[in-house]
Amino acid sequence: MAELMHSISLDEADLLPMGLNDTSELEDNSSSPCCYSPDCLAPSQSFHRVFLPVVYGLVCLLGFAGNGLILVILTCFTKKRTSSDLYLMHLAAADLLFVLTMPFWAVGSATEWVFGNVLCCLVNFTFTVNLASSILLLACISIERYLAIVRATKTDKVRRKFATKVTCGAVWALSLLLAVPDLVFSHVYIAPLSGHQLCEHVYPESASELWRTSLRALHHVLAFALPGIVIVFCYVMVIRTLSQLHNHEKRKALKVVVAIVAAFFVCWLPYNVVTLLDTLMRLDAVVNSDCEMEQRLGVAVAVTEGVGFSHCCFIPVLYAFVGKKFKENLARLRGCKACVGTPVASYREGKRQSSNRPHPISSDSDFSTSTIPA
Repeated sequence: MAELMHSISLDEADLLPMGLNDTSELEDNSSSPCCYSPDCLAPSQSFHRVFLPVVYGLVCLLGFAGNGLILVILTCFTKKRTSSDLYLMHLAAADLLFVLTMPFWAVGSATEWVFGNVLCCLVNFTFTVNLASSILLLACISIERYLAIVRATKTDKVRRKFATKVTCGAVWALSLLLAVPDLVFSHVYIAPLSGHQLCEHVYPESASELWRTSLRALHHVLAFALPGIVIVFCYVMVIRTLSQLHNHEKRKALKVVVAIVAAFFVCWLPYNVVTLLDTLMRLDAVVNSDCEMEQRLGVAVAVTEGVGFSHCCFIPVLYAFVGKKFKENLARLRGCKACVGTPVASYREGKRQSSNRPHPISSDSDFSTSTIPA
């Protein structure tokens, strides 16, 4: 899923999903439909060595602070957790583990992979598991919002929480399966031209192209296309339902729903479009590809990758920090309840008034009284 993350020095590295670099192609670029030679890729490599460590460092710092704070508040200050809280906890945990892999890639992108073969496998595996689970959990949250608001389901809270835990377990299991290739194929590889150590996937030479294309398609479908379709459908239905309500809370909720959908596609659509173009070039499906186009593609992959990874920094903010209940707990953490914009009494009064709305909304959801589940 991450084109450049696992081919750290980028001297002869392929631009492949999840860093699925084919060593046979690195050794012989003459067979490639594009040049992808060291001379051709050199300008974009210089950009990578400066841009990627900065991006990885910022993502690590911001993502660690934001998701760590969410976990502290939900585990220490939230006694009665809703289904939304459980999903948010898993999302924050996935994003937190994801950003913990950033320092390894930051160091490697500036120099070479110096952490050995075992860490190469483990870091790749951790990276893929948590990136995939984060995106899949966003889809699960959208389904939960759909059921709570559109269907107005009033399932017993115990059963609902059990179903949420089972769903989260299934998400982690699927993410583990998606990361199996990292354990099987990840190796430290010495690039033949530069002599630099690369942490990448090494496939059998006879089937390298098949492995690369198949895994790229699999991750595009399971970690972008399907979750994206689910998110769009669920939140379009949520918007339709909320548009029937005529009050200030409705307008606030609509804005956040639109922001959630926009954030997902702003993060991941450019990256997936660029990697799709790279796939087409390597399959010789794009005519008139030349060295200049490959250089631009290399820069585009790096930039869109950075944008995609930033999802773990600000998407949790949409799900947590704008919620009233979460802000109350945040104020408790700071030892200053006066910092919360809406007093607790007013918040509770809002919950009582929300029960009189024309469209019923599940009591397990805070969407009715705050702009986002918290």
